[in-house]
Amino acid sequence: MIKIIIADDHRLFLDGIAAILTQIENVSITATANNGEQVIQLLQKHTCDVVVMDINMPVSDGLSTAQRISITYPKVKVVLVSMNVNPEYVKEALRANVSAYILKDSSKEELQKAIYSAAEGKKYFSEAVMLHLAYEYMPQTNQSEHRVKLTHRELDVLKLLAQEFTAPEIAQKLYISPDTVETHKKNMLKKLGLKNSYSLIKYAVQNGLI
Repeated sequence: MIKIIIADDHRLFLDGIAAILTQIENVSITATANNGEQVIQLLQKHTCDVVVMDINMPVSDGLSTAQRISITYPKVKVVLVSMNVNPEYVKEALRANVSAYILKDSSKEELQKAIYSAAEGKKYFSEAVMLHLAYEYMPQTNQSEHRVKLTHRELDVLKLLAQEFTAPEIAQKLYISPDTVETHKKNMLKKLGLKNSYSLIKYAVQNGLI
């Protein structure tokens, strides 16, 4: 069972995420907090695996709290939640060694992925955050010669994927099935010699597809 502490200064968010977490298997809520200082106090009293908290909070915000947790409680993983992708926030989150960074309008499925990944010692970033990282940190190389390998339909799927649309949403927009979308993704990965969606987004950025 993954033990969770939730922190946010907005009651609606606390209640909303708590309701979502009750629907996720192998997850239990240990405690809730209104700011980062309370999170640190709770960690002194309770066993916790993952802290899910907002970035913007009074007294001690999510970023500074994440840094304290990484030093004092290195086994506790942090999932940061933000209203948007602020470049400075992303950089600070990476420096604080957070396990996941997602947006507040993320789906239940994405929240679950973020928590499970964090608990397993893996990293998880929403596609919007990955897109920012591609712009910010990846060297820009000219790969336009590879674009001819992709079909028009594959390019359509890639453009929508880079805009954060899910497979079902892409399927609806292109009038194809979600399985066909996944097939196109696999084919693109194979053709381009890439490993994951992050690499596909990087490719889309470098080739000016978005």
